[in-house]
Amino acid sequence: MKMCDEAGAMAAMRYTQTSVVTVAVDSMSFLSPVHIGDMLTVTAEVTWVGRTSIETRITVTAEEVMSGKVSHTNTAYIVYVALSRDGRPATVPPLLCETEEDLARHQRAEARRALRLKMKESSG
Repeated sequence: MKMCDEAGAMAAMRYTQTSVVTVAVDSMSFLSPVHIGDMLTVTAEVTWVGRTSIETRITVTAEEVMSGKVSHTNTAYIVYVALSRDGRPATVPPLLCETEEDLARHQRAEARRALRLKMKESSG
């Protein structure tokens, strides 16, 4: 989980060119185990941005080094807030959707955001 948060934060910082802070782990689904000795690959991409917040999708794969077998172990969606130098929320640039896949990814992220807001509303 730590590696996922770090990778997501790096993707968010690369995108915003600011520091970020984790505000929500939207979901983290584990599909297969990671065994001692497996080599992990963690990738992260920005999937949605708001005024000051950034959602990232993190994907983890594990490779059995001796056999070369690779398995998708988990996916996570983590939300960050961009911070200005004085530690306050900073405005982030809009996300450009250049392909149909980018647009579909953004629409799925919008649906996750709506669900997060609904859950926050019902819990508060």
